[in-house]
Formats: sequence, structure tokens, C-alpha cells
Amino acid sequence: ITRALDRLGELDLARRKAPQDPRPAFGLARAAWLQRDFASASRWLREALAIDPEQATYHTLLCQVRYRMGELRAARAACVRALQLDPQQSDATLLLRGLRAH
Repeated sequence: ITRALDRLGELDLARRKAPQDPRPAFGLARAAWLQRDFASASRWLREALAIDPEQATYHTLLCQVRYRMGELRAARAACVRALQLDPQQSDATLLLRGLRAH
């Protein structure tokens, strides 16, 4: 746990040192996702996407987060955007199929 907390601190420091690099915010989003803190994951993803809106991977994770938050329309939109940017995003394809069933 100490190592994980150190890593989170490193990501936050990197985010503050290089505010135009979306990778630390995405790393924090992934960490929040793994901790099932979907509100924080969504916030970090919005930050990463504000810097790099063309990153399909960020949209795919946003789809998963929004789905877990019960925001199905937003989840669908994130999946669609991920697939527009990268039609090979298999996770987004699978998620979108599942969302269409709702």
C-alpha cells in the first residue's frame, strides 16, 4: 500500500510539474477506477481529455466510469467517441454492444 500511495504522489507531482501532459491525470484516473472511486476517476479523465481530447483510450475508460456511475447516455457517447478516434478499440466495441442492450 505504501508503494501505491507513493506512486499516486508521484503522479500528482508530475501533473503539477507538467500541466500540459495528460498522462499523469490519466494515471490518477486509472488508480481511482481501480479503487472504485468513479467520481474521482471521472474528474481526472475530464482533466486528461481537456489536454488531449483525441486519445481514444481516455474515452474508453470514461465510458467504463460513466457506466459504473449509471450515466448510460454519457457512457454511450464516450464509447462512440473512442471508436471514432480508433475503430480498433476492442474494449469500447464490447462496452458499446452492452450499452445498446440497455
